Amino acid sequence: MRVTRRGGFGSRESADGRTLYYVKPLSGGVWSIWQMPSGGGEETELIHSIARQWFFDVTATGVYYVTSESPGAELRYHRFADRSDTLLLTLEKRPGFGLAACPDDSAVIYTVYDVDATELMYVESFR
Repeated sequence: MRVTRRGGFGSRESADGRTLYYVKPLSGGVWSIWQMPSGGGEETELIHSIARQWFFDVTATGVYYVTSESPGAELRYHRFADRSDTLLLTLEKRPGFGLAACPDDSAVIYTVYDVDATELMYVESFR
């Protein structure tokens, strides 16, 4: 059964099972987080700009997310209770592929690229 309209990726269900959270691509490689009732209904945008579909996680109290794919990206927390949005830290390195939060909000784990460089290599006498 089709759940979303106009696309959706990387879904997460709320702790109480009432709400579905997912992302949709915007222009320029930016993604936004959307929400809707699990049983179907109106889709509403919750957070306008995140790095990619794998850079968010939902707990009972809010949503953790990363804002961009560049060094200097922010790890942020959107609290459901008062709709506040808090900067948790600024990433010194480029984020990698994922983010996960403990259900009790005690910790968040995310990946970064430790070495983010390209090198030119020279090969001779291979014929």
